[in-house]
Amino acid sequence: MKKLIDLLCILLLQIQGVSGAETDVIQSVSVLEGDSVTLHAGETQKEDLTVWTYGPDNTVIVFNSEIKMFKDRLLVDQSTGSLTIENITANFSGIYKLNIVKRNSYKTFNVSVYDCLPVPVISINSSQCSSSSSSSQQNCSLVCSLVNVGHVTLSWYKGNSLLSSISVSDLSISLSLPLEVEYQDKNSYSCVINNPISNQTTHLTITQLCHTCSAQGLSVGVIVAMCGGLLLLVAGGAVFYCCSKKRAKAKENDQTPMEQAIPLNNGMFHSEPDQVKKIQAKQGQTITLNTGVTKIQRDDQLRWKYADSRVTDSTTSFRVIAVGKEKTNKFSVNNGPGRKFKDRLELDHQTGNLTIKNIEVTDTGHFKVEIKSNTNPLTKTIKVNVLEEDPNNTTTYTLELTDTDEATDEELS
Repeated sequence: MKKLIDLLCILLLQIQGVSGAETDVIQSVSVLEGDSVTLHAGETQKEDLTVWTYGPDNTVIVFNSEIKMFKDRLLVDQSTGSLTIENITANFSGIYKLNIVKRNSYKTFNVSVYDCLPVPVISINSSQCSSSSSSSQQNCSLVCSLVNVGHVTLSWYKGNSLLSSISVSDLSISLSLPLEVEYQDKNSYSCVINNPISNQTTHLTITQLCHTCSAQGLSVGVIVAMCGGLLLLVAGGAVFYCCSKKRAKAKENDQTPMEQAIPLNNGMFHSEPDQVKKIQAKQGQTITLNTGVTKIQRDDQLRWKYADSRVTDSTTSFRVIAVGKEKTNKFSVNNGPGRKFKDRLELDHQTGNLTIKNIEVTDTGHFKVEIKSNTNPLTKTIKVNVLEEDPNNTTTYTLELTDTDEATDEELS
């Protein structure tokens, strides 16, 4: 019945979204590929029903703080309703709309994702010595070049004054902008590439690049041009490799579902075998699963996962139930599969410990903690077996992750 009501609400929201779009004020948000961005909901009340939609068809991605799509990329602030998109890629560009149902209130965000910018390369024009005119002996012909760029502007500056510029909106194999200066010019020149959120600058040293043409053989300018061309190829190749690797990693993350069959001894962040503990709890108790860490470090990323251990396969399906990032001070829990942990999970922001209140027999399963860290990566699994007991017994227990009671892979099946 609840699913039917949710479906009817979603259909009504999609119809209202079309009629309300004309008067809604769109907020533009720009973000660099690979970064995280938060779309702020503003003032909301606890009883408000909030719905986030995406794209021209108003596809529902979050309904009443429950994530429906992109579960490995989205985080919802349970208290404010704000939406965070992590490790964003160009595929996540577009219109995001927040609907606060009871107040018939809308907020619309237009999210634009931009690539990382390469450093522009300045080289001498190799054809400058092909002319026999006197002007070619007095002026130095330069070119500023880039490869594999899009949605950018390339400009030449003399001091702080703009001399020339060129812009592209689509992906371009290469982009170049020429400049001619005198050999004895003492002014400061620079080549700048920019998009709406970032820029890269290369400053020109005329005396290093510009030389008069030699009467015989290869001129110094031609030699410098060859070196400049080689530098352009190396720099372009390095940037292309860096960005391609980053996109490939982001694409791999896009294709990795949130729910997947994972062997229980699989360590996500490092190759060492998973440490598995087996403990028992009684129904109605409050238990705390310890990470064994005294303080989450600034660059650490933490995730708790849960899997139902009542399956008979050698693998089981894990789902994220809590996440934390010390650097951004973002810690949150969700209700788990089927909302089975509704309002019963608490995450300690300092240690990463997970507390389960009023534990139930149906909570029996594997709880996996993963900490991505530059200094001390960690992955541990706790197999919790909940026994039936008087529900009025609410004694609190803390379960330490010691080096004892390790279980083999066969014991987990």
